[in-house]
Amino acid sequence: MTQKTRLELRASEIRSRLAEIAALDGDAFTEEVRTEAGTLHNEMRDVEVRLQSAILSEDGTETTVTPRGDAEERERIELRGRARVGDFVAAALTGQPVRGASAEYAEAEGVAGLMPLDLLEPEGREARAVTPGPSAETVAATRPTVPYAFERTDAAALGVRMPTVSPGEAHFPALTTAPPADPKAKDAAADSTAAAFSLTKRTPTRVTGQFLTRLEDQALFPSIERDLRTGIGAAVADKLDKQVVNGDGSSPNLSGLFNQATDVAAASAVETFATGVARIAALVDGRHANGWGDIRLLLGVDTFELYASLFQSNGDMSLFDYLAAKVGTVRVSNKGPAKASNAQKGLAVLSAQGQAITVPVWKGVELIVDPYSKAAEGQRVVTAVMLCGSPFVPYGTSQVIEVHPKLST
Repeated sequence: MTQKTRLELRASEIRSRLAEIAALDGDAFTEEVRTEAGTLHNEMRDVEVRLQSAILSEDGTETTVTPRGDAEERERIELRGRARVGDFVAAALTGQPVRGASAEYAEAEGVAGLMPLDLLEPEGREARAVTPGPSAETVAATRPTVPYAFERTDAAALGVRMPTVSPGEAHFPALTTAPPADPKAKDAAADSTAAAFSLTKRTPTRVTGQFLTRLEDQALFPSIERDLRTGIGAAVADKLDKQVVNGDGSSPNLSGLFNQATDVAAASAVETFATGVARIAALVDGRHANGWGDIRLLLGVDTFELYASLFQSNGDMSLFDYLAAKVGTVRVSNKGPAKASNAQKGLAVLSAQGQAITVPVWKGVELIVDPYSKAAEGQRVVTAVMLCGSPFVPYGTSQVIEVHPKLST
């Protein structure tokens, strides 16, 4: 599926939901619905701009698409079009400050001296090491920005949002006690209960991508800007994706979605078409999922091989194709647990009243240059560093659920 097709499908989904919201009236139009509508309107504006760019790109025409917005926003978009990843790399290699449009764009994004995250557009994948970052002491606010670095990742397919945060801890408050709302007789007093909240915090974990470069390359390769953008973006985005999905569970801030889901024992019998359908249908609980479309699935490669070979009795459709046609998203990935004891774990994420899983990202990519380690070979080591937190799941194990089919005897 092309980027253009994906954007068209997402635009159609947003329009359908906005139409449903527009039909609500009275008490049905709650504050949560109002917030959801605002988020969808903002996302629709972004999707429309990217869709226009995708259409023009397929036509082979290069042009500038001016989104709707005020003059300041249009100026920011124009600056981004002139900013270059190569400017930041060259500045890091030479020890000079970034100048021109790239410097102006970094300043406009509030990360002067660093490379803004949304300059990265990954293609391909490359694994890099992750080590814990320092703890912070101040509270930071978030804003709903999803950088380009995270497109086409498993996290995005599961509906994970990645807002950027300022320096400090990212705090997520949640209401944990429902207010009573029972019918009462005439003149009877209303029930009351003390409100209870939980506060979840996330501190930074460092994600790094590293590559070798030579100053001569900038003169030899005309596509170095694209290559640098692809290489840095792929390294950082891929490792962040692995952190979000799998984590390592060694601490709350290194806890991925599989770590946070309740561990489920493998099924006792080998999966069939019927048991596979029943397993996923059982996820619809009428609260966090009201139908097939409220489910997003992440399946391992071995599970896909079995599901693609299990067919309905009439032989027309495989189990994988059936699920792909029914649920909101089905994604095959190698980032989850490997096959073990003839079974493999998968992951289901439920829509949970539109409350998305959130991964805070501390804004900006810092480039660190080591001119000494590879000096004998005439090379320099450039390391890209980004800080992120582990996923915050609003409804915990009611929203993120493991599935564990048995694949063979």
